[in-house]
Amino acid sequence: WLGFENTNIEDIPNALIFRTTCYDEEGVHYSTEDQLVYIAFPQDGFNSPFSGGNGTSSNPYIITHVNQLDKIRDYKRRFFKLGCDLDLSNYQDQNWLALGDNEEPFNGLFDGNNRTIRNLSINAANENYQGLFGCIKNGSVKNIKITLSSNGIIGNNYCGILAGYCSNARVFQCYTEGNIKANNYIGGLIGYTTNYTSVRKSLSNFTINSDTKETTIGGLIGYGEDSTLTDCHTNVSITASGQNSSIGGIIAQGERTKIQNCYSTGLIQTGRLGNSYAGGIAGYLNGGEIKGCIALNSRICSQNQGRIAGKITNANIIRCYAWEFIRDINNRNLSEGGFGGGEFTKKGRNGESISKSSFYGSKTRNKFWTVNKKIGFNL
Repeated sequence: WLGFENTNIEDIPNALIFRTTCYDEEGVHYSTEDQLVYIAFPQDGFNSPFSGGNGTSSNPYIITHVNQLDKIRDYKRRFFKLGCDLDLSNYQDQNWLALGDNEEPFNGLFDGNNRTIRNLSINAANENYQGLFGCIKNGSVKNIKITLSSNGIIGNNYCGILAGYCSNARVFQCYTEGNIKANNYIGGLIGYTTNYTSVRKSLSNFTINSDTKETTIGGLIGYGEDSTLTDCHTNVSITASGQNSSIGGIIAQGERTKIQNCYSTGLIQTGRLGNSYAGGIAGYLNGGEIKGCIALNSRICSQNQGRIAGKITNANIIRCYAWEFIRDINNRNLSEGGFGGGEFTKKGRNGESISKSSFYGSKTRNKFWTVNKKIGFNL
């Protein structure tokens, strides 16, 4: 790459600057001012650590090896594209080091290119921000499937299979599968979202059994504020035995968050003691709305339980439905409408009854949950 004096050096990846003064053969300075020459080359020498590309939006770095995936941490502001499936079984004793943290987050773009990353495993019980990405701020991830090894993810707070924490991030068409053991802010996809993060057309097949006293666990998102979740699906098995827990099939707890055209299946239950919330879509939502969502869960059990949400304040539930035979904490059919822990909006009932057969054969489902079958979205 070659530039001139008006070149913006920040636009050249890993650039170094050399200032030269030009003289003729007799050593006489013939230029009235110094000339600037910019020479840019990869930090690791002239051989790029990636399989192609230069890290720009039009020519992203191509990743075809686990070591190259790991190298993202040194190029957090660049553009990446996965060139093949990757298996992390042999990565550093199966203990993945998350890409980015709260101080140095990933803020580039990662395109999984409809590929799969298999056997992700993390053992960091005392560490926050755990996932394939630890923290994403002002970045994007799309078109990727991530499956955990049998060891799953062990972390502290802010843990998700894709990312532990996202701020002003864009997540599109991502699939995750596996189990997590952590303390708080836990999601099958992302642990915590904020600052207008959007998640679209994504799916999680997620399992967790938590004995933490107070926790938030969501099938897709643990805790979300000022976020939007659209056209997503989860299949969950979430058990939280702590006394003060919030759990939900899509999101555990939300502040000023909108959930639209999402549905959840599987088991959701908390302990009988304390002040806990559980819902097929959301455990507790303060501000925002749940619209066009469906809960097809087998059980939703908590002190404050609802087909769609365990509790809402300053929020609306609009045109939402639920399987007619969801079982509650007393092993009875969970009725529609009302909340065990709070007021009820008049703009939509808390899960009007619907049969599974009518849902799975409906045009509504086919319209809202059109997914990319290449990365395993079998809805």
